[in-house]
Amino acid sequence: ASIKQLCRKSTSYDFQSFLLLKMWCCKLKEICSKVTSDTENKYTVELPEDCVVEIINICRNNFENAIKGVSELCFEAFRNILAVTYFGWTDEAFQQQFLNNILDQTMSLKWSHKSKYPQLSAIIPLVGVTEVLALYPSLPSNLSVSLTSPHLVHAGVEIYKLLIKVQNLSQWTDNFGNILVSNLLHSKTGVRVSCLDQWLPATLKQISSSQTFILDQLGSLKSEEALVATVTTLKICKKLGISQDIVGNVDHLEKLKECLLHSSPDLRCTAFAVICHAKKRGTVPSSSELPLILEFLATNGSVGCTKFRQSVESSFAALLMRCRDYSAMMFRNKEKNKDSGELETIIQFLDDCLETLICNLLPGGNYQRKIYSLDLLLVFISNFFCFSNQGANKCSGNGDPQDFMNYANEKNKICLFTNTNFNVLILNIDDHMSDVKAKTEVILNFFDPSNGDIVAISEKMHTLVNSAKEGNCESGALLAKLICNWGKNRPQPEDLDIDLQSVCDYLLDLYKSTLKKFGEDFLLCARSSPLYGIITSLRKCLLDSNSAEKISFNQEKLADLIQLMEETVNFMLKILCGDMIENESANPDFQEIAVAINKIIAASEDDEDLDDEIPISEDHQLVLSAAWHSLKECALLAGNLVNLLPLECTPSRESNSMSLLNTERCSKILFSILSSCRHKGAIEATNLACGLFASSLLTSNIQPFHAIISSMLGQVFQQLKTSWSNSSYTRRSAGLPGLIQKLISSEPSNKARTLLPIAVSELIGLARTEVKDDKESEDSAASHALHILRGIVQDAHVSREIGQYITRIAGVCLETFQSSSWSVRNAGLQLFGSLSPRIVGQKKIRDDVEGYNNVNVEEVAARFPGLVQLLLDKLESSLENKKCLLDPSIVPILTILARMESSSQSQLNIQVIRCVEKFSNSPVVQVRSLTAQILGQFVQFLAEEVVAKILRKVGDEDNVGIDFYYTNQRHFDVLLVLELVKRYKLESLSTLSTSMYEVDQLTHCYVIKAEILLIQEFLKSKTSEAFPTHTIGTYVCEPGFHHWKQLQRQRDSSVDIENPSVNSFEEAKDVVEAVITSADNVDHALKFLQKLLDTPEHCNGLLVSKLIDFFLSDDVLEKLNPTFNNQLFNSEAAMDLLDALDHDLFQSEQLGVATSGKAMKLRASCLNIMLMQEDWEWFFGDTSEYVSRLVENSEQILKYSAPENIETSRQLAGESLLAYLPTFKQRTIKDKMTLVLQFGFVNFLNASLVILQDEDPDLRAIAVKFGSGLPRMDWTCQYPALSKHLATNMVVWFGLDQLAQVIELFTPVVETIIAPSHLPVDSILTDQSPPVAAGLFKRGDGVNVYSEGGYTMLTYYSCIKQYLLHDNPGLGLVLNMDNVVLVGQRMNEILEDERMVFSKTRTVKGFNMITSVQAMVNLVVKLDVTKTKPDEDQKEEMNRICSSFTDHALWPNFVR
Repeated sequence: ASIKQLCRKSTSYDFQSFLLLKMWCCKLKEICSKVTSDTENKYTVELPEDCVVEIINICRNNFENAIKGVSELCFEAFRNILAVTYFGWTDEAFQQQFLNNILDQTMSLKWSHKSKYPQLSAIIPLVGVTEVLALYPSLPSNLSVSLTSPHLVHAGVEIYKLLIKVQNLSQWTDNFGNILVSNLLHSKTGVRVSCLDQWLPATLKQISSSQTFILDQLGSLKSEEALVATVTTLKICKKLGISQDIVGNVDHLEKLKECLLHSSPDLRCTAFAVICHAKKRGTVPSSSELPLILEFLATNGSVGCTKFRQSVESSFAALLMRCRDYSAMMFRNKEKNKDSGELETIIQFLDDCLETLICNLLPGGNYQRKIYSLDLLLVFISNFFCFSNQGANKCSGNGDPQDFMNYANEKNKICLFTNTNFNVLILNIDDHMSDVKAKTEVILNFFDPSNGDIVAISEKMHTLVNSAKEGNCESGALLAKLICNWGKNRPQPEDLDIDLQSVCDYLLDLYKSTLKKFGEDFLLCARSSPLYGIITSLRKCLLDSNSAEKISFNQEKLADLIQLMEETVNFMLKILCGDMIENESANPDFQEIAVAINKIIAASEDDEDLDDEIPISEDHQLVLSAAWHSLKECALLAGNLVNLLPLECTPSRESNSMSLLNTERCSKILFSILSSCRHKGAIEATNLACGLFASSLLTSNIQPFHAIISSMLGQVFQQLKTSWSNSSYTRRSAGLPGLIQKLISSEPSNKARTLLPIAVSELIGLARTEVKDDKESEDSAASHALHILRGIVQDAHVSREIGQYITRIAGVCLETFQSSSWSVRNAGLQLFGSLSPRIVGQKKIRDDVEGYNNVNVEEVAARFPGLVQLLLDKLESSLENKKCLLDPSIVPILTILARMESSSQSQLNIQVIRCVEKFSNSPVVQVRSLTAQILGQFVQFLAEEVVAKILRKVGDEDNVGIDFYYTNQRHFDVLLVLELVKRYKLESLSTLSTSMYEVDQLTHCYVIKAEILLIQEFLKSKTSEAFPTHTIGTYVCEPGFHHWKQLQRQRDSSVDIENPSVNSFEEAKDVVEAVITSADNVDHALKFLQKLLDTPEHCNGLLVSKLIDFFLSDDVLEKLNPTFNNQLFNSEAAMDLLDALDHDLFQSEQLGVATSGKAMKLRASCLNIMLMQEDWEWFFGDTSEYVSRLVENSEQILKYSAPENIETSRQLAGESLLAYLPTFKQRTIKDKMTLVLQFGFVNFLNASLVILQDEDPDLRAIAVKFGSGLPRMDWTCQYPALSKHLATNMVVWFGLDQLAQVIELFTPVVETIIAPSHLPVDSILTDQSPPVAAGLFKRGDGVNVYSEGGYTMLTYYSCIKQYLLHDNPGLGLVLNMDNVVLVGQRMNEILEDERMVFSKTRTVKGFNMITSVQAMVNLVVKLDVTKTKPDEDQKEEMNRICSSFTDHALWPNFVR
């Protein structure tokens, strides 16, 4: 009884309470089993049924308990207590009936409720799989509901495993075969992924030969979903060691080749996994698979999908482990003069892999390429250069590759630590992305650079740590740590006064000198050498675990460092807060901070001419950045010092421990920032530091350090009670919630929390403090307390203990809704928003109509005793509030209750219904809607009963003595019908529809009529029966009329579309809505579009856009397609549309950019229709107007495809290209189309190449589809769907083949040959632009972070080279050969002179220019690209230049 009582209330030891329940049930089961077996079933341990039911209900109410581990304990207790009935109850029939009742109750639950699944997992083994399937034959199909939501997947697969565990292939095929295949091909991605990840592996592992059935079902399908399922099946079979000779005549290798080159990243990475994985780790891929791997690694670096990269990394790790173990074993065989197998082949393969990965790290690569290659490179290093028998390698006892690697290195293979590789890697330290820098730094730690390189790196480090940009400072800090790790006796830079024998000492001295300069001229330092880069570097060198100078400061240096931090924090806070910082009870707001910063700027003699057009000047940004970044770094340094250094009250002078005094000083630093600073970045960093700080002190065994945390907590509460709490308008109390949250959550979880109850009690008391009426929007102690409570409620670290306080916190939260202070009400509303997921859980899916997001009200009452009653009491009391239309607590409470449901007739259920029903006649529509939703989830009657009540009330309206049936009440009743219908609480669709028609006839309110239409539409979706609706004339200004009209129009429209009369915008809208209902209205739509464009007073972008969408719909385009309809008609319709689209409103974009973009796409569709006619040449002759229209359309597409345009414009440009794809497929351009017309087609191809480099993956997919659909030459890849890399190749090859007459305008030719050949020799890699002051941000449009200059250039070069090597005619370009030679010579001279690590030739701009010049010279001298060939001297000089490029370029083989 005591254990059950503990489980019924919420405490700080809930987990332990349920652990006791589980242990009690387990022990009871053991006792029952032992007594039964020892007495040979003569004696049993009797357990009353009501006790069993009570325990079952406790478990049921906590299967979805938010406290980690409780649901698992409930499952064990539930299973054990059911087993007790088996051993303890002598009446087998009664015991079986009891289990069947429990099973019936469980099966009555919704499949969208997670609590159903653990109950089934416990019951099915006791009842029996065969018996359960016989009782519930629909269980297999219903179980697939678990695949629809992530929170149900794992629970569902456990039941699936239970069911198939006892089935053979035939039984599984009958019960689950078709269900599994249909889910593998499901239209929803989430369902497919869940089935692939969970059900498919379990099936293949458990059911022998199930792969035969699955692959037979999928083999004939060509969809992407079917290919993914097929390849995933092959992958799992390979990992399980199952034979794959099962697909009939399908060649597995050919299937993998197709999938490796497919447009879908998921399919490509799955196919890659098939090759990489194997059950036997000592085997390697076949000789035909190795080239596929290399090609995959080289061409998939820029895929913008994190899941893709993670999957490839996992597969690559498995591949390298196989290669490592195999190579080590074969090398031992070689030493013993045994067969060494494919050792040399694997060595070459690994060398090629390493070269490919390093090659992907050259300047100009995008983030996706770099992080992809760095991740794989780290996997490579861990397998071959830093091997350890730990983690994934623990089974590779014989796989140590050291001897094998020595052998490979002697042959100059698999050499990572070369100067060339170092020069490439070090450039990535200066990347924009933090994770790229961090992973590069890890790899560079393994290198041993030359003295000259260290000098150059030291100078670069000094420059970067003094930069005003955070990214540069981070790069400088990593360089400083690398210098630490590259050993002592480092060379000293001659140009700088730097002693690098101790980097930390150098940084500390630099810190002191720079802080002194800040006091002299803050703005000048903020521009040239802000402090935070130095502090960041010092933190990394002194405290990072992989730093050679970790914790190298003694007490004197630690004291100096903390003193500098104190001075920095005080100084920066004064900069931000001005004179207010001297008043401890003041808390400056953002406006006061801005005033203080402007005073600093005004004091600078350089700040004479500010740009009034910029809201925040560059200097303002620099000052603010320098201040908050310095505060942030000081906080992180203070927190990490306490967290990472040993704690000692009074350490010796040479000790590196943190003394009690220094720890207290650090605590003051943190508290000063959080109580005075408003900047989000500084606050977040300080909160993080507070967590490290408090965690270290609270886990220490030294009591004086514990007292610091209690003192900080008390200091916060004391400050909240002073005038500080209402001194400013803050951002959610700024740092205080985070501070208290971190202090509380840092208490060790294995000990009783002492700070949490103190904090909650204090905060609840503060939240109830009164606020003066004249301080309506000002902060107060109450608002701060509420914000802090919100932070505590949201903190996952105290989730086990916070449950017991939820009811109290909810009570005070509801009280704040009545406060006269806006800040208190706002804080209370935010707190309520945090309480909601604690009470009813996070929302699992959006737009939930199946109840996935709902929780049983009994479960809430069990987890939070008194909470539901509190909510209901508050609702009851709110009815007495007559001061306002609606008590402010009603909607929040109803919103919480709307997430609860119940299918029982318990007292609590009845109480909820009675309370909520009182709001059915509310004047607020949202309240009526929430009330209907709640009752729909609680009541047990049918929709027909509510409709009958509506009809009865309407009929009684005229009777004397009968209460009037108010419209609000009728609206609620109809809403309740809608909610009941959504939940299938009805008996007859036809009867209900007829009754709703009667209600519609008796209803004149269009708000209600709109709801009736929704009910009818829902009923219609469940049957083919046509349901009538009633309509009457009315004023257009009536509430709900336009909403009802829109719904009604979707069913039927009586608007005249043949000769429409339009006198207002509303009438024009009605005509448009009527026209677009059917594809047969093409003529009417065209006529009305022309009329609308000529009536500007009724015309706007919305209406025109709807009409254009109609013309672009699949049904209309199909009607215009010459394949299906009369070609003459199609041509005339297309020409009429083109005439309409030439209207000035489209040309001037007056209707909006999106509408103009759609018009562009419609023009493309119309012109494509005309080009598809048999007599297309008649339309597109030399003098035809349609040629100019096509060229103009192509120019607009090219313009809209550029990165400076909005995403919608770029997408429409891509879709316009797809509209022309049928013409590309059917028409020959070369020698068939006029020269002017070819100008348009070269624009199309150039636009597609731009979109292929777009930063949006969806837009790239459009261009990939276009490239994959182009006609191909015989020697190219012939698979239907291609990857981005191959799609780019197809575009380039098509252009080279078909556009020879306008090849000078084709982007690949321009960028690789024409543009570099016209470079002015004197301006190559020189910056002749005037110097610009360095700022924090680059201003400008069109920045494309995905675009890759050098790598794109390489793709173009390779395509041109391959095209010409396949005996195709030359390009016939006219170039100035003398200038080509001069450009090559000048570039070669620069490469020879610029050999430093960070030279200008190794910048992105420099590398791209070098690549283009190298490509040009190679193509000119080796292939037929020019009309006039170079003479022998020029050819000899260009050959010499090519050879010199190979010797001096950053990556010699980049352009081969």
